Amino acid sequence: MILNAVAIKGLAMLGVKRLRRFGKRDGVIRLHILVLVSMICLAVPLATAAQDVPLDRLTILVPGARGSGWDEVAHAMQRVLQSNGLVRTVEVGNVPGGGGTAGLAQFIKDRRGDGQALLVGGVSLVQSVAANHSAVALDQTTAIARLTGEVEVIAVPTGSDPQSLDGLVQALGSNPHRLPRVAISNLNGQAIDPSLINWRGVFAPSEISTEQKTVLLGIIGKMVKASGWQAELDRYHWSDLYLPGDDFAQFVKDEEARTAKLAVPSLKVPPGKILASQLWLLRNRTWLAPAIATVMILAAAYIAWQRKSAITRSRALFDQLEVAQETAKRKGAEAEGLARGMAEQVDRQLAQWGLTTAENEVALLMLKGLRHKEIADLRGTSERTVRQQAAAIYKKAGISGRSDLAAFFMEDLLQPTGSANTPASNPKAVR
Repeated sequence: MILNAVAIKGLAMLGVKRLRRFGKRDGVIRLHILVLVSMICLAVPLATAAQDVPLDRLTILVPGARGSGWDEVAHAMQRVLQSNGLVRTVEVGNVPGGGGTAGLAQFIKDRRGDGQALLVGGVSLVQSVAANHSAVALDQTTAIARLTGEVEVIAVPTGSDPQSLDGLVQALGSNPHRLPRVAISNLNGQAIDPSLINWRGVFAPSEISTEQKTVLLGIIGKMVKASGWQAELDRYHWSDLYLPGDDFAQFVKDEEARTAKLAVPSLKVPPGKILASQLWLLRNRTWLAPAIATVMILAAAYIAWQRKSAITRSRALFDQLEVAQETAKRKGAEAEGLARGMAEQVDRQLAQWGLTTAENEVALLMLKGLRHKEIADLRGTSERTVRQQAAAIYKKAGISGRSDLAAFFMEDLLQPTGSANTPASNPKAVR
């Protein structure tokens, strides 16, 4: 970039000299040509730099739970891609369920045409799609690359019978309910091709452009060549099974075809033989049917009794609720009457004292517990005015202060009805 800037400056200076030497018209034409050449020289490294810019964001969807093999692959990719500057931000999300088909369905539905998303999958996902007769499949994605895998191993304890895979198959055929613990090594030596590999790879959404696919292939290709990726393979004891692009797509098709041919053999009882459970049912059928009928009748009766008890309890609770509501309503009315009666008595007593309207308001506020300053702020007057009004109240009531004012109403207004010593009979009693 610096060299190009220097070149442009030099060419510009050369153009100026040419302009002076060859005249204005020819010089302008030559200068335009030099500027155009300089722009072309500058555009080439800019285009190259644009190609080297890493992907800004990549979302990797794991159709399994956290800690699963697919999840480990996704997080290994995340570490290598970010540490090597191939992708600025890599996000890993988990959508478990259905052996991977739930996550696959969501990926196909939500990520169509998204060139910044990948799905981790493998042989078990192919098998889940076939076993569940899923409406979605890997052919609705874009195969990017196979990454890792491992060959499954069958082993049994030393000295066990069988000692070969043929013997294991024969033992399972003669007694399907007997599955020896896993000692068979070197399948190639027994003329058996261990082609069933637990592989894992990545898939992009469908309908992505050729350019988007090329970018993803390039990023994954650089990732598997990074030293950090080899460290991840060693960490998880994975085999490097990198297979990109169309070769991987064909591999997935072959896996789907192979899986479709696999069938779980059904366990058939040889003719003339009756299982022990069937024989027991035949021998005890005479009393088994009445016993089942009796149990069903008892169960139905118990359910009916439980339902009746629940209805009875519900009615009792409803009656109690009605009684409680009536009691609360009555108590509320009584309390409201008492409060209204007390307020009326206070108003009558203040009227008997001959208080002015302002003094009446101040007296009520003092009974509520407000200080002189708070009353002044509330009424928009000065504190001095409130003190003068309070002194006038004390004088007219024949009491000495605020505490006597409160005590007057607490002792006289709250005494039992019919008492001889009421506020009306002794309006100026000094407390």
